[in-house]
This record gives sequence, structure tokens and C-alpha cells, in this order.
Amino acid sequence: ISADADGRVYAAAAMPGRWHIARLDPQTEPRWSIFTASNTNLTNAWAQDIRIGDGRLWVGRCCCGTNGNCYLDVWNPETGEVETHQDLYNIWDSARDDWGNFWFGSYNETPEENPDVVHGLFHWRFGGEEDDIVQYTVESTESEMRSNAVSAIAAEGKSIWIGYPGFGLSRLRLDDDGREP
Repeated sequence: ISADADGRVYAAAAMPGRWHIARLDPQTEPRWSIFTASNTNLTNAWAQDIRIGDGRLWVGRCCCGTNGNCYLDVWNPETGEVETHQDLYNIWDSARDDWGNFWFGSYNETPEENPDVVHGLFHWRFGGEEDDIVQYTVESTESEMRSNAVSAIAAEGKSIWIGYPGFGLSRLRLDDDGREP
């Protein structure tokens, strides 16, 4: 569940065969509006994680094996425009830091059986000429991360807290620009 600056509430419904994103606008809609893959440009209406930022919904999907469409969609519900980011796969959770950047955690329900579909932590940094996406893994952080299967993320000041199923919690400390030192 996520709410935008205008008070509209968005929720993901992940019932097999009835996957959709629902919106309630208390100002104009007496009932929930339902968005599916058939009435939007979303690649799939199944959503594990929804985050709102800059007038768009960041729709993360999870739990696909090697041949699924669990990509991140960035959707503008006002214009219908969708950007699909296939390099951000199996998104289970996300957070927005104090600099307005997003962090996405990649997870699969059986990471030990599907290690190729969990990709660690992604940091989507805004600004400059282009957005920048940095991937963090156990290997790239020299084991500072405990697993590439990330099931929870929280942003708090200069810290990003990362939760792992079965491996506890770790903290990534950021510099004054919101980057890993």
C-alpha cells in the first residue's frame, strides 16, 4: 500500500488469476478503481511492492524463476506511460532515502534453489544527465551484504537497513551525498 501527495491510495492485489493494482481517490472516486494488464500498459498487474515517487508508481514484482516477467515497471497512471526495467528483477521490497533515491531488494521465495534470479540490492540515483542504477551484491560489497536475496529494506538518515531471510540484518552506511563511501 502506498499513498501519493494528493491522498490517493494504491494497493496491490495478488490473488491468482485476479492480479491488479487498485486506487482509491477519496476526493473523486467513491469506489476503488482497478488497473490490470488488460486496461493499462503494465507488463503484468501482479505487484509485490508499490512505491510512489515523482507522480509515478514504481511497481516491483517477485518470485519468478528464470523465465518470468517479474520486472520493475515505472507507471504514470495519469498518462498511462510505462517504462519497463528488465535489469531490475524479482523486486520484493523498496525504500526511498533522504535524497529522494530508490533502493530495491531482489528476492525469490526459494533463493537457494534459484540463485540466478536474486540480484541483491539496487540503488536508483536521480539527477545529473541520466539516472544511475548501481547494483550491490555479496561479491561487490566484499561480503558486507549477507546474501543476494533481500527481503526487506528501510532507509533511515545515512543508513540503509537490509533484511535477509535466514541471514538477519545488515546496514549500509551512506556518505553526505547518499552514496556508499
